Amino acid sequence: TVYRWPARDLKRLDGISRSPSMSHYSDTIRGATTIRAYQHEARFLNDNLLLLGRNQKTVYWFWVAQGWVSMSQEVLGTLLLAVIAAVIGYRASTGELSPGLAGL
Repeated sequence: TVYRWPARDLKRLDGISRSPSMSHYSDTIRGATTIRAYQHEARFLNDNLLLLGRNQKTVYWFWVAQGWVSMSQEVLGTLLLAVIAAVIGYRASTGELSPGLAGL
């Protein structure tokens, strides 16, 4: 639940920021001859790069959130495994657990 809400919001922001970028791109493709005729290529290129930059910010934070979740799950899994191994090792060293059963 800690990850689900931010991930949903980040995906929503990705869709919101992607829509103007894709709209601008398709409009540019459709009007390429007019843009070239009036020599506005640089303006459309800069507008496109600005829109893509806005979209990439949301994509970046989505991947940061996914990396954080992945790392925290691995750390928790490693800690759990270490605690279980320590308990089994302790019980095997005190004789409460047979070495054969501890090896399973």
